[in-house]
Amino acid sequence: MPAGLSRSAPDSIVQMNGNGYKLLGFVVWRGARWYVRRKLPSARATAAGALGALALLGVVALIARRARADPGMIAMPRAVRLSA
Repeated sequence: MPAGLSRSAPDSIVQMNGNGYKLLGFVVWRGARWYVRRKLPSARATAAGALGALALLGVVALIARRARADPGMIAMPRAVRLSA
């Protein structure tokens, strides 16, 4: 029988002591870390995406601020008349 496990009776469920729970916790923790690392993108890719999104948001905010200061800056296209 593996270390940390003991049998109480022939028909009963195997009981674990403290070392068995430590081993179980370690295995679950390592498995969860492996799963998350496999499913989520790398930290570098996440940081690059966040930096790109912030840059885009900054450009949009700058354009909006300039448009409020000078409403004529962004010219709306004139409607094109089609002669019949």
